[in-house]
Amino acid sequence: MYVDDAILGIAQVLRAPLEKLTQCVYNVHSLSPTAEEIARAASKRIAGIEIAYKPNDKVIAVVENWPEIVEDQSARNDWGWSPKFNIDAMADDMIARLTTNNK
Repeated sequence: MYVDDAILGIAQVLRAPLEKLTQCVYNVHSLSPTAEEIARAASKRIAGIEIAYKPNDKVIAVVENWPEIVEDQSARNDWGWSPKFNIDAMADDMIARLTTNNK
């Protein structure tokens, strides 16, 4: 999940009318890109970029036990949760921030 979507979810639930909330804890789900998908998205936007990554077996073992999709229907129903970012929007935002911060 892109950090801006996580922040958006927190802000939305904090602003939600209490009478709409049916539980104390909510799951929110958004994109779950692989390193390869992130590299591919960056490569589409930055000509000549070279990206290298090395999978970590311990991290892979943990991630493989996570559910593929986190059920977030209660958040969608109760307070209108909907993620803002897909892989393309995330890549555009990250590159814009990195470009702005490095000037």
